[in-house]
Amino acid sequence: MSEYNSKAPYFVAAVVGVLHAICLGAIWAVLAVEQPIVRSILDNYAGVWNESLLRIVIYLHDLIANILIAIPFAVLLALFKPTRSWRYLWVAAFVSILFVNAGLLIDPEWLTSVLRLPSFYIGTLVTAISLPIAFLTVSAAFRRASAA
Repeated sequence: MSEYNSKAPYFVAAVVGVLHAICLGAIWAVLAVEQPIVRSILDNYAGVWNESLLRIVIYLHDLIANILIAIPFAVLLALFKPTRSWRYLWVAAFVSILFVNAGLLIDPEWLTSVLRLPSFYIGTLVTAISLPIAFLTVSAAFRRASAA
């Protein structure tokens, strides 16, 4: 196998990671303004549940939304045979996280203020695990479909 062909899966995984990050940014730009589910939770349960429970429910909502956003990109990784590996999945996830947080690397002042927020770490974790969870789901679906 030539050197070009051996690096192609890494390139494909990196491109998938960048596309995933762009899609996350575009969708969350809309969801940040218009979140009917979160608004409904806050309107109906803000006085009933304590703040910690509300945060947990909202973070679960964000995780589910990120997994749903990641499914098409997990399908891309699973369909392209050379990238059907955990190694390339982690490359795509790492590039996605790096691309999503690229603004922090540009502005050190913003970086120091964001690093103090627990929600930054939770959001980064949610972003980091959404693509692997989607990949597991898609891989299991493909295995079941091929076994049938």
